[in-house]
Parts: sequence; structure tokens; C-alpha cells
Amino acid sequence: MCAQLKVFGVVVMVLMMLLVACQARPMDLYDDVSDFFDAISLDDVANTGRNTHPEQFCMMPARKGVCRALIPRWRYDPEQKKCVEFKFGGCDGNENNFPSYKTCMATCEGM
Repeated sequence: MCAQLKVFGVVVMVLMMLLVACQARPMDLYDDVSDFFDAISLDDVANTGRNTHPEQFCMMPARKGVCRALIPRWRYDPEQKKCVEFKFGGCDGNENNFPSYKTCMATCEGM
């Protein structure tokens, strides 16, 4: 009888856990976050706090950073005299790091 009660208790617990899991819904933060980011452009974010002298940071060497993200970004290559794509790690970069080719060229073209 005692063993049957234990089995019954376990079955009830499993059913309760399944019921709770069925009612759980993943949080959809995408809409909330995307509404915020739609209000600001990547160019605005990229230029926040930037040095106002492009001749200084367009000539900086490539710096991927120490983090391990693989974020596609653009940097000006003074040897090629054009912007080239690179993978940014996500932190510890420098100011020669742009969200788009267009932004990079608009800032550094002719350097």
C-alpha cells in the first residue's frame, strides 16, 4: 500500500509538472526590443561618443577585440583606400569600426 502511494505521488508530481510546462509560454522580447531599436538608427548608435576627427580613427589598425562574437562590421583600410568587412568580437575594439559600408565610406573616403 505504501509503495502504491509513492508511485501515485510521483505520477501526480509528473502530471503537475507537465501541466505547468504546457502553460508556460516563451517570452517574446523581440517586439519590445525591435520597437526600441527601430526608433534609432545604427548610424546614430555607431557615431555616439565618436572622435570628431575621422583622419585619426580611419587610420587606426584593425582591432577585432577579445570577445568571441562574430559581428559583421566594416573598417577603413588605408592601404586599399576603401572599407573592408571584418568580424568584430563584440568588445574592446577601436573607432575604425562601422555598422555599414556606406557609413564607413562616408566617414573615411579620401583619407
